[in-house]
This record gives sequence, structure tokens and C-alpha cells, in this order.
Amino acid sequence: PTTGGKKKTIMMMSGFDGTSEEMYFQAGSAALQRGYAVVLFDGPGQVGMRRFSPETPLRPDYEVPISRVVDYALSKEDVDPSKLGLYGISLGGYFSLRAAANDSRIRALISNSPITDMYKYMSAFAGGVVNSSEDITLETVDLVPPEYLSKTQKLQLVNIMLKYGSHSMFKAFERMKDFVVGDSIKNIQAPFLAMVSEGEGEEALSQARKASDTVSGKSKMRIFTKQEGADSHCQVTNLPLSNSVLLDWLDEVFGA
Repeated sequence: PTTGGKKKTIMMMSGFDGTSEEMYFQAGSAALQRGYAVVLFDGPGQVGMRRFSPETPLRPDYEVPISRVVDYALSKEDVDPSKLGLYGISLGGYFSLRAAANDSRIRALISNSPITDMYKYMSAFAGGVVNSSEDITLETVDLVPPEYLSKTQKLQLVNIMLKYGSHSMFKAFERMKDFVVGDSIKNIQAPFLAMVSEGEGEEALSQARKASDTVSGKSKMRIFTKQEGADSHCQVTNLPLSNSVLLDWLDEVFGA
């Protein structure tokens, strides 16, 4: 916003295959209309950064890059340090939890949805592929018959292997076991909003509940339903509702 004075600010990040440009249209524009300053960013392994550094994989200690984003935001004279929030969607739900557990400068946290254990979360989505008796590699994925893996599934698997820094499906999923929040989640004392859609499955709901129940600060959990037309991943089928929940809550935390 072009108005003067210290601004309440939201740092926003996407997840596995989203971009900052998408985040602008998903939630950034709505936040600007509410008077928030918005910082959009991409971290290691995300699409935006891989455009410039294609070999950069995802990393479990995402508090490190996000702390640099916090440094940047707080370097701006018009940012109110007492009203600095972090919003992460999809795998950004994991990244944001790691960041808030290690950086008290984040004064409000919204995870959509909160991911405490990446391996369990991704395994729930991957289904039978994870339980395969034979490994699949970048070199062999195209040889798998289409009745076992569709073209879309093959592309998703390639994406997973590349972003987790491995040419092997088994090694990529093994690497995911390092992506856990663990007991450090109790360090989160900032107000916390856990957003999750019922259509994302029981594992996503379970991890959201765990995160909401385990943080030390005041927490609120919002489950979006099919009846609301918002049961899809990150509520992409009803973004006006999703954004109103996000921003109404932040207005309460920071003061409208």
C-alpha cells in the first residue's frame, strides 16, 4: 500500500510446485486490499529459485532461508516489527512451522495446512508408489507401463526426485524423513492459525490437529468443508472464503 506509516506485513510463500506470482493472485492481492504490506518469496528448491539455480534442492532447515526474508522485511522502515506475519501454503505449511519455531520475530503464523512430518504427509498422497517393491529412477521412470503410472504421475515423481535432490524414488522419500518439525514446535509462542480442508485427507487433518494442539501460543484451527465449496487443497475452489478467514484472523491479532 502507498499509505504512510508503519505497516502490518505478511510474508507469503507457496509450497512444492507453486510460485510467488501465483501467491499474489491467491492471497497477496487480497491482503493489499486490506491494507497489509506483502512480501512474496521463493526459497531453496521452490520453482522461483530453481529458475535461477536449477540444482538447488529443498532443505529441511527452512528456518535458515526464511530468517533471511525476515531480515529483509525488517530492514524496511515502513514495516511494523510488532505486526509481522508469515503465511505458508501447501508444503509451505511445513516451512512456515520450522521458521516460526526458530524465529521469534515472526509475530503471527498461518499454515495452510500445517505439516509436521513430510514423509508421512507425502506418503499419504503418493499411495501405492511408496510401497513399491522396486525402485524407480529418473532413467527408468518412462519405462514404467502406463497401467501402473500415468503420464501425470510420472511427471510428479520426476518432480519429487529432482526437488529432493535424488535420481531415485526410494532415496527421495528417504530424504523426506529429515523434514520433521519435532519438539521445536513447542517454541512457537506467536498466535497460530491452522487452516486445512477436509478433502485433503486424514493425514493432513491429523497433522493440522497435532500442530494446533502442540504450539505454545494461542492457536485456532479452521477446517474448510465441502458444503462451503472449500474442501480442496489450500481451498483453491473458494479463495474468497479462504482469504477472508486468513485476514479476519490477522486483523484480530494485529488490530484492524
